Amino acid sequence: MIQMNTLDELLTKIKETPLAIIYLSQPACSVCLADKPRLNKLALEKHVPLYAVNVAEVPEAAGQFSALTAPVVLLYFQGDERHREARIIDFNRLAAIIDRYRTALTKTETISYDDLFDQLME
Repeated sequence: MIQMNTLDELLTKIKETPLAIIYLSQPACSVCLADKPRLNKLALEKHVPLYAVNVAEVPEAAGQFSALTAPVVLLYFQGDERHREARIIDFNRLAAIIDRYRTALTKTETISYDDLFDQLME
Protein backbone atom coordinates (compact mmCIF):
# COMPACT_ATOMS: atom_id res chain seq x y z
CA MET A 1 0.00 0.00 0.00
CA ILE A 2 1.39 3.34 -1.06
CA GLN A 3 0.24 6.38 0.92
CA MET A 4 -0.57 9.41 -1.24
CA ASN A 5 -0.10 12.81 0.37
CA THR A 6 -1.46 15.07 -2.37
CA LEU A 7 -4.24 14.89 -4.91
CA ASP A 8 -1.84 15.72 -7.76
CA GLU A 9 0.41 12.81 -6.77
CA LEU A 10 -2.58 10.44 -6.82
CA LEU A 11 -3.89 11.70 -10.16
CA THR A 12 -0.44 11.20 -11.69
CA LYS A 13 -0.32 7.60 -10.43
CA ILE A 14 -3.77 6.91 -11.87
CA LYS A 15 -2.66 8.15 -15.30
CA GLU A 16 0.62 6.19 -15.21
CA THR A 17 -0.71 2.87 -13.90
CA PRO A 18 -2.74 0.56 -16.19
CA LEU A 19 -4.66 -1.00 -13.28
CA ALA A 20 -4.81 0.53 -9.80
CA ILE A 21 -6.84 0.41 -6.62
CA ILE A 22 -7.54 3.67 -4.79
CA TYR A 23 -8.48 3.49 -1.11
CA LEU A 24 -10.06 6.57 0.46
CA SER A 25 -10.38 6.39 4.23
CA GLN A 26 -10.62 8.41 7.43
CA PRO A 27 -8.64 7.85 10.64
CA ALA A 28 -11.64 7.57 12.99
CA CYS A 29 -13.48 5.08 10.76
CA SER A 30 -13.67 1.60 12.29
CA VAL A 31 -14.74 0.01 8.99
CA CYS A 32 -11.73 1.65 7.31
CA LEU A 33 -9.39 0.17 9.90
CA ALA A 34 -10.91 -3.30 9.47
CA ASP A 35 -10.90 -3.23 5.66
CA LYS A 36 -7.41 -1.79 5.17
CA PRO A 37 -5.44 -5.02 5.85
CA ARG A 38 -7.86 -7.11 3.78
CA LEU A 39 -7.57 -4.73 0.85
CA ASN A 40 -3.79 -4.62 1.16
CA LYS A 41 -3.66 -8.43 1.12
CA LEU A 42 -5.91 -8.55 -1.96
CA ALA A 43 -3.76 -6.00 -3.79
CA LEU A 44 -0.60 -7.98 -3.01
CA GLU A 45 -2.19 -11.27 -4.13
CA LYS A 46 -3.44 -9.75 -7.39
CA HIS A 47 -0.25 -7.74 -8.03
CA VAL A 48 -2.18 -4.49 -8.36
CA PRO A 49 -0.83 -1.26 -6.88
CA LEU A 50 -2.89 0.10 -4.00
CA TYR A 51 -2.83 3.85 -3.40
CA ALA A 52 -4.25 4.98 -0.06
CA VAL A 53 -5.49 8.47 0.74
CA ASN A 54 -6.49 9.77 4.14
CA VAL A 55 -9.25 12.22 3.20
CA ALA A 56 -8.86 14.00 6.55
CA GLU A 57 -5.36 15.03 5.40
CA VAL A 58 -6.22 15.41 1.69
CA PRO A 59 -9.85 16.65 1.75
CA GLU A 60 -9.80 17.67 -1.91
CA ALA A 61 -9.52 13.96 -2.78
CA ALA A 62 -12.97 13.35 -1.28
CA GLY A 63 -14.39 16.04 -3.54
CA GLN A 64 -12.50 14.91 -6.63
CA PHE A 65 -13.75 11.34 -6.28
CA SER A 66 -17.20 12.19 -4.85
CA ALA A 67 -16.46 10.18 -1.71
CA LEU A 68 -19.33 11.03 0.62
CA THR A 69 -18.57 8.23 3.07
CA ALA A 70 -15.61 6.10 4.06
CA PRO A 71 -14.11 3.80 3.11
CA VAL A 72 -14.34 4.08 -0.66
CA VAL A 73 -12.52 1.65 -2.95
CA LEU A 74 -12.05 2.66 -6.59
CA LEU A 75 -10.67 0.49 -9.35
CA TYR A 76 -9.01 2.39 -12.20
CA PHE A 77 -8.28 0.75 -15.54
CA GLN A 78 -6.22 2.67 -18.09
CA GLY A 79 -6.90 5.95 -16.31
CA ASP A 80 -10.68 5.56 -16.01
CA GLU A 81 -12.76 4.61 -13.00
CA ARG A 82 -14.31 1.22 -13.71
CA HIS A 83 -15.56 0.05 -10.32
CA ARG A 84 -16.53 1.67 -7.02
CA GLU A 85 -17.53 0.29 -3.64
CA ALA A 86 -18.27 2.29 -0.53
CA ARG A 87 -18.66 1.48 3.15
CA ILE A 88 -19.37 -2.27 2.81
CA ILE A 89 -16.77 -3.81 0.50
CA ASP A 90 -17.49 -7.13 -1.21
CA PHE A 91 -13.93 -8.47 -1.44
CA ASN A 92 -14.88 -11.56 -3.46
CA ARG A 93 -16.61 -9.45 -6.08
CA LEU A 94 -13.72 -6.98 -6.12
CA ALA A 95 -11.22 -9.83 -6.62
CA ALA A 96 -13.24 -11.21 -9.55
CA ILE A 97 -13.42 -7.79 -11.20
CA ILE A 98 -9.67 -7.27 -10.75
CA ASP A 99 -9.05 -10.66 -12.39
CA ARG A 100 -11.14 -9.68 -15.40
CA TYR A 101 -9.29 -6.41 -15.89
CA ARG A 102 -5.90 -8.08 -15.42
CA THR A 103 -6.91 -10.56 -18.14
CA ALA A 104 -7.87 -7.66 -20.40
CA LEU A 105 -4.40 -6.15 -19.86
CA THR A 106 -2.65 -9.33 -20.96
CA LYS A 107 -4.70 -9.85 -24.12
CA THR A 108 -3.07 -8.60 -27.29
CA GLU A 109 -6.33 -8.32 -29.18
CA THR A 110 -8.54 -5.31 -28.65
CA ILE A 111 -11.75 -5.81 -26.75
CA SER A 112 -14.89 -3.81 -27.34
CA TYR A 113 -16.74 -2.13 -24.51
CA ASP A 114 -19.72 -4.38 -25.22
CA ASP A 115 -17.61 -7.52 -24.80
CA LEU A 116 -15.99 -6.17 -21.65
CA PHE A 117 -19.39 -5.25 -20.23
CA ASP A 118 -20.70 -8.74 -21.03
CA GLN A 119 -17.72 -10.27 -19.19
CA LEU A 120 -18.34 -8.09 -16.15
CA MET A 121 -22.00 -9.08 -16.05
CA GLU A 122 -21.17 -12.82 -15.93
